[in-house]
Amino acid sequence: TLSEDGLYYFAQGKLFNNEIYELRIMDEINHFFEYLNEVEDYIFIDAKSQDSISTAGLLEEADIVVVNLKQDEKLMKDFFKKYASITGKAFFFISEYKQKNGFSKNKFINEFSIHPNRVAVIPYNPEFVPLVDDGRITEYVMRNYDCRKNSKEYYYISHLKRAARLLKKILDRQPHLAIMAEKWYA
Repeated sequence: TLSEDGLYYFAQGKLFNNEIYELRIMDEINHFFEYLNEVEDYIFIDAKSQDSISTAGLLEEADIVVVNLKQDEKLMKDFFKKYASITGKAFFFISEYKQKNGFSKNKFINEFSIHPNRVAVIPYNPEFVPLVDDGRITEYVMRNYDCRKNSKEYYYISHLKRAARLLKKILDRQPHLAIMAEKWYA
């Protein structure tokens, strides 16, 4: 599906057999990327974190892979075993982050040899989970974007802003195709 505002959407779901969808995507994706690279500065694709033909192809083609990892040492180690080939072009969000958790941002950086500018934390916020489920994240961020330091949302919003700035810096140096996966953990 193409729209005038530059939003492109390949539908998937009950209407398509998953195997047919995978073959169709892989058949069309290279032509699609060639076109988008000519007309768009940034391309973000929300990919499945499961093993699939299309995800593997997207990860290989990507200039940068945005990875959302829950702050869980076992899940992180599993990710690095399974996706070692993409870590050099990855930007990491450590989500549901709690400062008092034993596996801190610094430990993550040191254990997996990740540059600090390629890691951002998204603090744990129980109010955020239903917003994700209901598709109301943008509304929440816009409503609280200019909150003051005395606001209960300030800590969370300030980390979201920092994460966005870090990602934007990387994209400005290495634009084009960015792959995002909502969750890389079970």
